[in-house]
Amino acid sequence: MQSQVDDSKSKIVTSQTRIAVAEGKIVTLEKEVATSESKIAISEGKITALESQVATPTLLWTGQTTGDHSVVSSLPPSVRSSYAAATNNTNYYTTTISSGGTYLVVAHGRLADWHYRKDNWWSMRVYNKKRSTTLFTSFGTHRHSYEGGNTMDASTSGFWIGKLNEGDVLEQQYHLEGPSTEDVIFFQDQHGSSAIYAIRIGKRDEHSRKLCYPVIGLKLEESVERLQITYRLTTNTRKVSSVSEKSPIDEHPLNYDEYSSPFDICTASYIPIDRYKI
Repeated sequence: MQSQVDDSKSKIVTSQTRIAVAEGKIVTLEKEVATSESKIAISEGKITALESQVATPTLLWTGQTTGDHSVVSSLPPSVRSSYAAATNNTNYYTTTISSGGTYLVVAHGRLADWHYRKDNWWSMRVYNKKRSTTLFTSFGTHRHSYEGGNTMDASTSGFWIGKLNEGDVLEQQYHLEGPSTEDVIFFQDQHGSSAIYAIRIGKRDEHSRKLCYPVIGLKLEESVERLQITYRLTTNTRKVSSVSEKSPIDEHPLNYDEYSSPFDICTASYIPIDRYKI
């Protein structure tokens, strides 16, 4: 009888020990969960801070606008007035954003004067229809004579990083064409000399990846590290802008043939490709 009692007591002690160990594990897990939640909160805070930093539109080269603020002061008065009128009185070809998120929008154009007889300029803007607000506008061109007697329009390029919602619109005055998925839009002209592309920063399906990665040299992933890269990209481009806006053509001569890109934004580069072979 005593041995049965002792055995029962031993089992009770063993059970109590196991309960204590389990409770200890629960406490440890709760601490780990709390730590993880804290880390997640910190990461979310960093992402929010970085997104707010990169959401400010960046101007690059002469002839860029954002909202109501224009940077066209170095253009001749006659050209300046036509630029201002063009951005407010234009019928655009439109593409609707189908998936909201943080987007990198890149636009650059180089059109010869034979493209337009009178309105010799090229324009693109990102537009929030709900608020009737222009988020970003890129337009050009600025006449410039190159060696060999060829008179071409200098490239006007720019990019914008910020939040776009479903229903926002990517508008273009010059009808560029190209493929698109839910979160990657790519347009270029037949010569590959002018292009617009909008890429949603985040996880994309395989088709979007195949479309996106050959076009842009920066893998845009949904993480603090990639957002930090994006912020550095923005900061570096602001530095380029600050030294270029007075006389971009003279300080940064553009040498290119009909099929090459005159523009490179840090690690993100436009690569002319055949739009029918993507």
